[in-house]
Amino acid sequence: MMSDQTEWISAAVYEDEVMDYLAERYHTSPREIIRSFFAQEERTAKGVNLDNENRSWCLEENEVAILRDLITARRHEDQALPRRSNPVGRRRAR
Repeated sequence: MMSDQTEWISAAVYEDEVMDYLAERYHTSPREIIRSFFAQEERTAKGVNLDNENRSWCLEENEVAILRDLITARRHEDQALPRRSNPVGRRRAR
């Protein structure tokens, strides 16, 4: 399920300086930060108390809020980009 959630994440999210900061802070990769973000969001939605989690690290509430805003903003930016009807390298059928 997690891979389904991360497939649509814009490359711009992974390249953002916030991701670099978090990855350095937690000594992990931006991809792991995103996976943890979605896992925490899912557990929070189910009412699981994250204080009882037996994990080596957990994103802070403000970090989760920042990531939520970043992902939402980048998703809206991607949706606002014009779609090309004829992608480069493909010819139209005659």
